[in-house]
Amino acid sequence: MIGPKQSVLDSVEQTEQGSFKSGGTLRVVSARGNLSGQRELKWVAGGVEPYRNASCTQRFRLGNEEKPARKANLLLCWRTGAEKSVIAVLVDPNGKPSKAKAVRALDKKWRSMG
Repeated sequence: MIGPKQSVLDSVEQTEQGSFKSGGTLRVVSARGNLSGQRELKWVAGGVEPYRNASCTQRFRLGNEEKPARKANLLLCWRTGAEKSVIAVLVDPNGKPSKAKAVRALDKKWRSMG
């Protein structure tokens, strides 16, 4: 549990695996608390679709981009709740990021958090 003077961002953990040379990267971000509207979830700009027990999108507004756009090589899937949040960011240089792979990683982390 996060105490009254702590931010959910204080509890963030992040792991990364893979590389562009090996066919892509997968980042898993987790926190004790709700990350809605924070970190990578700030990038979300519509196009949200349910996949299994998560939400996923490929439509983002990154950095100083004026308009949201679909990013063929980037996929963001997440599940948030009052007690915990997990985000999976998958980058596939070939433009075919797998929702199944992202959600498998998300589910594994979610279960490990109790």
